[in-house]
Amino acid sequence: MRTSLGIDSSRNPVAGISPSGEYIVTTRSRVDTAPVSVLVDRKGIEITTLETADVSGLPEGWCWPEPLKLKAADNKTDIYGVLYRPPGFSADESYPVLDFSNGLRGYCTVPHGSFVNGAVFDYSYFMGASLAALGFIVVAVDGRGTPYRDKAFQNHNYGDVASTSDFNDRIASIKQLAERYPYMDISRVGITGADGLANSIYGLLDHPDFYKVGVLQCFHDPRFAHAALGEMYDGVLSDGKIATDSKSAEDRVESLQAKLLLIQGMLDFSTPSSTFRLVHALQKANKNFDMLCLPNEAQDVPTYALRRNWDYLVENLKGITSPHEFDLKTGFDLIIDSALEQQSYFSQ
Repeated sequence: MRTSLGIDSSRNPVAGISPSGEYIVTTRSRVDTAPVSVLVDRKGIEITTLETADVSGLPEGWCWPEPLKLKAADNKTDIYGVLYRPPGFSADESYPVLDFSNGLRGYCTVPHGSFVNGAVFDYSYFMGASLAALGFIVVAVDGRGTPYRDKAFQNHNYGDVASTSDFNDRIASIKQLAERYPYMDISRVGITGADGLANSIYGLLDHPDFYKVGVLQCFHDPRFAHAALGEMYDGVLSDGKIATDSKSAEDRVESLQAKLLLIQGMLDFSTPSSTFRLVHALQKANKNFDMLCLPNEAQDVPTYALRRNWDYLVENLKGITSPHEFDLKTGFDLIIDSALEQQSYFSQ
C-alpha cells in the first residue's frame, strides 16, 4: 500500500522518514504536556497533527511534573531539571525530598518529554512519577559533568566519577527549590538512582549532612566497569597515574551516616565485585547498612527489588510502616502474565 505522500507502508511501516526523504513523522512533548505526533516536511514546516496522546486514563489527582531552570553551585551556570509532586498534592503539607538524578558523563537521564517520548522508554519519567506517588517531592537535575551542553559543562571535574552531575549543583538546586516551595522538607532528603555507574553512593559519602537515606542498585565502580563506561571518563594517564586525585567509594566510607540499602543482582554482567568491595570497606569501618542479594537477577530492577527499594525509602524518610509484603505489579509483570496465559491457552 502506497500513500499519497509516497510512503510504502508495507515496506516501511514504522520508520518515521518517508522513502523520498521529503517527510517525517515525529512526536513532541514537554514533561508537562501530552505527546503530539505531527507530519513535517524536510524544510521543517509542520503539515498536520496526526495524533495527540489520550491522557484521560491518568490516575486521580495526577500532577504534571514541572520543568525547572535553576542555578548551579557557582551561582552562574544555568542547570535544568524536573520536579514531581505527589498525586493529590497540597501546599499546606510537608513532604520529604528525593534526589533522583542519575546522569553519566556520556548520558543524561533527566527526562525531556512525557511518558514514553524519551530515551530508554522514558524509564526516568515513569520512575520519577512513581516515587512521587509514594508521597515524596522528587527532584531530577542534570548538574555539571553531564553531556548535551557545552564542552566545559561536560568536562567539569573530568576524571572524578563522584563529580558527575555534580552533587554541589544538585544540592544547590534542592535548596533553591525549598526556598521557593516551603512544603519541601530538606531535613529529610533521600537519594536513589538507576543501576550501574550512577553516582548516588557519593552523595551519601561526600555530603553526609544533607542526604539521610539512600538506595543503591547494582553499584559499578568505574575501575571495574567496561572501558567505554569507566576508563574513557577517568582522565588522562600521566606517568601511570590518573591525572585527577579521585578517591573510590570504598575509600570514603568512614563518612557514612545515612541509612543505606545495597541491592545486587548476582548475575550482573559487570560482576558484583564493585558492590562487594564496598561492602567489605563498610564492614571494616564498622558501618551499619542493609543489603539485598538476588541470586538469579542481573542488572535489571525486578519487581521484588523495586518494592523493597520503595519500602526502604518510605519507612526511613517518612517514618511510616509500608504495607506488609505488598503485591506490586508492574506493566512488565502484566505483559509476562499475559504471554504465559496465551502460551497456556495455545498449548491445550
